[in-house]
Amino acid sequence: MCTVSVVTVNCTVRVTVTVVCSSLYCPKNCQTFDAATSALEGQTDIFREMRQKFLLTYTLAICYWTPLQAVNFAVVPPANRVVFVAVCTFIEVNGLCLLKRWKVKDEDA
Repeated sequence: MCTVSVVTVNCTVRVTVTVVCSSLYCPKNCQTFDAATSALEGQTDIFREMRQKFLLTYTLAICYWTPLQAVNFAVVPPANRVVFVAVCTFIEVNGLCLLKRWKVKDEDA
C-alpha cells in the first residue's frame, strides 16, 4: 500500500495519488500473492492459479483499495495513516486467503 505523505489538501492531488497507488500496487500484489502461495504449497505450475483468478482478484482489489485510499488521504491524519493501511491490509490478506481457497473450474484439463 502506498502511504505517500500528501501535505496539500488539493483534491486533484489526492485523487491522483489514490489512482496511482491503486493502479501500480494492485496488479503486482495480486500476482505475487497467488504465485507465492502456490509455490509454498508445492504446486508444479505456480502461475496457473494466478492466470485463473487474476481478473477477479484484481477487480476486487481495485474496488477495495480505491475508496480506502481516498478515505486515507482525505480524512485520516498523517500520523495515523500507517495504522489505517495496516488494518486495511490485514483485512485484504484475509480476503485473498478466502479467494485462494475458492475453487475455479480447471480450464487446462
